[in-house]
Order: sequence, then C-alpha cells, then structure tokens
Amino acid sequence: MQKIEKTLSSVEVSEMIEKTHANLMRDLRRYTDQFNQCKIAPVDFFVESTYKDAKGETRPCYEVTKKGCEFIANKLTGIKGTIFTARYINKFHEMESTLLDQQARLISAPTQLELMETITQEYDELRKEIKGIKADIKRIHRNAPDFCGGIYSYKGQVLYMLEEIRESEDAIFLGQIYTLMKKHLQTKYS
Repeated sequence: MQKIEKTLSSVEVSEMIEKTHANLMRDLRRYTDQFNQCKIAPVDFFVESTYKDAKGETRPCYEVTKKGCEFIANKLTGIKGTIFTARYINKFHEMESTLLDQQARLISAPTQLELMETITQEYDELRKEIKGIKADIKRIHRNAPDFCGGIYSYKGQVLYMLEEIRESEDAIFLGQIYTLMKKHLQTKYS
C-alpha cells in the first residue's frame, strides 16, 4: 500500500485543544529542541511549515503527524486530553478512509489489460488507415506533375493573353479577342 503522509496543521490542532496557536507553537518548539537533545527525529512528530493568515500574511506553523498528535495528547490531562485524543483519532481515520476510497477507485489490473488491448487494436486500425492515406498521397504525387503542369501552363497562357488583350487598343470586339487567343495558342503549341 502506498504510504502517504497524513498531517494536521498546528493551527487546526490548536483549535482542537482549545489553546492559542502561539502557545502551541511555543510548546512544539520546546518539544523539538528536547527531541534534538535526545537524538530523536522531530520530523517524525512535527514538520516546520507555513500558512497564510486571515490578512494573507505568511506565518509559521507545524504539520503535526499522527505520532505528533499522540505525543501532544499524552501531554494533556483531564477532559482536554480526552477530547483532543478523540478528535485527532477521528480526523486521522477520516483521512485514511478517504485514501482507501481513492485507492478503490483506481482501475483494477484486468480492466487495465482490457483497456490496453482496446487501445492496441485502435492503434493498429489507425496505422492501416495511415498506410492507405500515404499510398494515396504517393499516387497523387506521381500523377500531379502531369495534371498540375497542364493546369499551370494553361493558367500562364490565359494570363498572358488577357494581358495582351488589355494592352491592345482594338480589343473591343470579341472577334479580335478570339483571334489574339487563337494566335497565341497556335504559336505556343506549334
């Protein structure tokens, strides 16, 4: 099972234990110093972090692990300790339940295999279609020079004739236009 760190913000913990965040931060710093003196890794309990307050300013806080919550609960006495213990246990169970729900939604291995087979089949079909399209393109390229060459040469001739007609002073009559075109075509293709 994938390990995902689940933590609570010290801001949230301070609300749960009904203690000001400043006082909780003071305590967590003291615990961290004591852990360091005893060569115990404080990051297993509390991880330094920041949050944005109501004014949008960045403030220090700690991310408190489950071990950290257990440690804080053991420091509390009476009803406060009992309430906090119940609250943090509920919170961590809620996080774990959410994680399990997310994992249950993941695609199962057989479903993944079916999906891969479908994708492979569609890929093969697309490759065949692409191969056919490439063959069509090659055929068009082979035949295009003759076809396109004829069109482009004719276009050039028409443009040339129209230019001659435009420049001709006596191009008013259709007969004259016809004669000019015929003369040009005969000269060009003779």
